[in-house]
Amino acid sequence: MKKTILLLIMTLTLVLTSCMNMMLQSTMKNTPISNKIMLHDNIRVGDYAVYRSKIDAEDEQSKKMAGETTVTVQITDINRSGVNIKQTAHTTGVAAIFANTIEFDLVSDREGNIKTGFFYDGPEKIPLKIAKPGDAAYNTFGKLNKTDHKKWNIPREVTVPAGTFTVDAVYYNDKDTQEGTHSVYLGNKKVKFYNVATMLVEESADGIKSTVIMELVELGRK
Repeated sequence: MKKTILLLIMTLTLVLTSCMNMMLQSTMKNTPISNKIMLHDNIRVGDYAVYRSKIDAEDEQSKKMAGETTVTVQITDINRSGVNIKQTAHTTGVAAIFANTIEFDLVSDREGNIKTGFFYDGPEKIPLKIAKPGDAAYNTFGKLNKTDHKKWNIPREVTVPAGTFTVDAVYYNDKDTQEGTHSVYLGNKKVKFYNVATMLVEESADGIKSTVIMELVELGRK
């Protein structure tokens, strides 16, 4: 596994060129994105949340190559057309060569159903396809039942850099999810964009492994 991670990172480093940017644009243009985004109660313009990825790498070299990635989500406007949401990312890893210029602009309704979206790569503006029923990325959020809550070791309270929160758990249901793997959102309706932390639950013959892969760093209103 360690060699595989390093090989993937080295390959990524070699292809991060203008050609890579063209491939990225083509992929984003033709691959549907999720039809859902989690929204909080009492949404207002300027509401934002910053998330940080947590890399479960096997050695320091892999961690250094992957770097630290933060994602900022912010409401930029609310009008008759819907809720305008901007998402940007910043990474210190090898992907910084292209990833730090990327921006997503989405429009959803107040329930978080995405209606339209654009992907910006520098000056390039590319329309996004929104997943429809039958697409791999089409999803619904389901509340975790008591049995799986206990079985998957999902906490009722979470401490992240933004604070300590009592949380509910919902799972992210889409057809891209690998069998035996579950993405679980730990959320609080008073938290901007609801999500406090994201856990990856992996079920195998060796047992169940639950790992926090994304955590809330900062939230507020600008």
